Formats: sequence, C-alpha cells, structure tokens
Amino acid sequence: MISPFMAGKTTSERCDVASRSRLKLSDRKHLLKQIAEGMAYLHGEKVVHGDLRGPNVFLTTTGDVKIADFGLCVYASGVSQNYFSMRTGNTRWIAPELMNTNSVQDEGLRQERERLELENARDPDRITINRPTISSDVYSFACTCIELIDGRVPYYDQKTDPAVIRFVTIENGRPPRPRELSGTHDDTVLWEIIQRCWASVESGSLRPTFAEVYKQLGRVV
Repeated sequence: MISPFMAGKTTSERCDVASRSRLKLSDRKHLLKQIAEGMAYLHGEKVVHGDLRGPNVFLTTTGDVKIADFGLCVYASGVSQNYFSMRTGNTRWIAPELMNTNSVQDEGLRQERERLELENARDPDRITINRPTISSDVYSFACTCIELIDGRVPYYDQKTDPAVIRFVTIENGRPPRPRELSGTHDDTVLWEIIQRCWASVESGSLRPTFAEVYKQLGRVV
C-alpha cells in the first residue's frame, strides 16, 4: 500500500498544548467538523475505523483532514470471525464496551466477562465485546475532540491503562470540560455534542450518528 506524504503533520501534533505552532481554537474546531464529515462518509460505506484518534488523522499543507491508519477497521455488517480480539486500539480512545477489563481486579467486571464469554460460546455469530462498531467510533470521536481542544491525550491525569479502564468502566468517568470551551452558546452546544458522543450504552443512551454530529457542528463551527 502506498500513501501520500502528509507534510502538515498529524492533528495531535498541530493541536498539542506544548507546540509553538499550535492551531488556534477556531481552527481546531474546524478540524473536528472535517473529521466528522470524513467519518460520516466511512460509516455510509459501512466501514468502522476502529482506532480514531489524533495521531491517525493527518493534515495537508492546505489544512484539509485525512483520516488514516485503517489497520483495525472492519465492516459494520461483519461477524465475530472477521475480527480478532488481540487487535485493539488505544485505551484512552476506546469505548468502555470494548475495553479489556482483565487488567482491572473487580468482581462485577469478572462476572460480566464470564457471562459474555458464555453467550459468545453459545452463539458463534454473536459480535464479540472487543469488536469495534459504528457506535464505538462515535465515542472515539468524543475523546478526539477533547484531545484536539485540550491539546493533551484524554484522561491525561490517569497514568496507566488499567487506571483509565477502571475510571471509565467502573466509575463511569469522562474527561472534564476543556477550559478553552467558554460559556458561549456555541461552545456549550459543542460540549453537549461531545457528551452525547461518549454516552454509556449501558445506560440506554444512544450516541448520535456522524451524519447528525456533522450537521450539528455545522451550526456552531
């Protein structure tokens, strides 16, 4: 596979809080809108990316977004045999329903793992818990929003992957509102979009589609 050279670096590099060439907030918001548009196209083609995050989104010299690294992508209509659980994305961007909780010592999570393993054994066509979905891509987008706005990785205050997993799955924690998102109407709407995108599926909340996210961002970005 041959990919074009991206001289504009990754979005995470251009939005890093420590970067001297950090993009201004309005430009960072436009990047999020472009990412949502690109993901809406992928999902329209029934492709799940599986590893959406700043380091996997590149910029051209003209500021256009290019979503890359499809090493974990799957077809949305695929079944469990098409995906192997050892192929996992980065913990800080992964939806809680996909997280490998083996590293967290918690009786409730252990019982849930055993229940899912039993159900998977009874139904070989069942999609396993570790398989990325359209909904989990939307969660990853919310974490990417935090990454690009804040200029740091999501859950930067959690020093290890097990700590992130415990915080997200057991405590149902999420990153705080970035300081740069002020109290303006547009910033509040953007924050509400982010919160809907990382809603817990266990709570019965439905995450929006990327088509919906792109439309909503178009009103405030």
